[in-house]
Amino acid sequence: MTPSVHLVNAPLVGQHRRGQSPVVRQSAVANPVKGTSASMLRNAPLSGLAAIACLVAATPVPVPTPSIQIGTATRTTYAQAYGFDWEFDDGVEVSDSTNATGGWVQSQSVDLLDWYFIPVASSTIYQESQIDPDLVTLTMDATADTAGNHPHSDSSGTSTFDVDFTVPHRVRYVVSATATANVGYNLANARLRRTNDSTTIVAVDADFGGNDVVPPQSSWLQRGDYSVDAECEAMAWGDNNTSISASSNVEFELRIFEAADFTLDGTVDKADWHAFEAAWQAGATNTDIDGSGVIDAKDWLAFEAAWKSTT
Repeated sequence: MTPSVHLVNAPLVGQHRRGQSPVVRQSAVANPVKGTSASMLRNAPLSGLAAIACLVAATPVPVPTPSIQIGTATRTTYAQAYGFDWEFDDGVEVSDSTNATGGWVQSQSVDLLDWYFIPVASSTIYQESQIDPDLVTLTMDATADTAGNHPHSDSSGTSTFDVDFTVPHRVRYVVSATATANVGYNLANARLRRTNDSTTIVAVDADFGGNDVVPPQSSWLQRGDYSVDAECEAMAWGDNNTSISASSNVEFELRIFEAADFTLDGTVDKADWHAFEAAWQAGATNTDIDGSGVIDAKDWLAFEAAWKSTT
């Protein structure tokens, strides 16, 4: 049976029995949400909440769209190796790119040998990424090596990821990211940014060596424009006395959820209803669905509308 707010026997706002305090202040009638504190709403009897909900519900509550709108997307891979000595001067490179959305897997490598088949340098690059209305995820790996057999040798592997998207309505999200790079001229970074005001929401940065981790965390994306960009690069230089090995790695995942999927398990059911109810009554900040900064009856109605539209 669908949970709902029952209006049977609900007292009128401002009315109360003799000897009892009113459920809601009369001043709340003109503007029931603005004139009523979140604590009063959370502590009000269900019948009082129903009366408030009845007033606020006079205006239809829009149901947030559980997806993002992809704008532009660019993904690239590049690998190269070069070397020279007194008799040899040569190099090799490979690259690829796409502006499409959806899945993209690209794996490239170069192995440079001199004219006597002696190893000079090598590099590899790998990118596996997905760009969908409810998922932006990527894994990038880069390696670069020099063999130490020539007066000069260098190699590099580079992968980039850039996507711009619009959030038409406030949505729930879960994001996680890691970045790792060897000490040296190696890059590993990723960030989620709100482009309207250039605010960085989540970022990892292990450029020039290190390890950075953002464990899975959930919050809300307000309506607006956003971007995800990442870079993974490994670079190696060597001579005939030195062999160098470098590597870097970047992983990033952004998942978008329906507003009513409060438990973030990919389904909308009674568990979401009960979880939201408990959090809303406790004044949890993650129940501020409309992004007003106030937890009130509008948030409850927005969740109820979203929940009923998907169950």
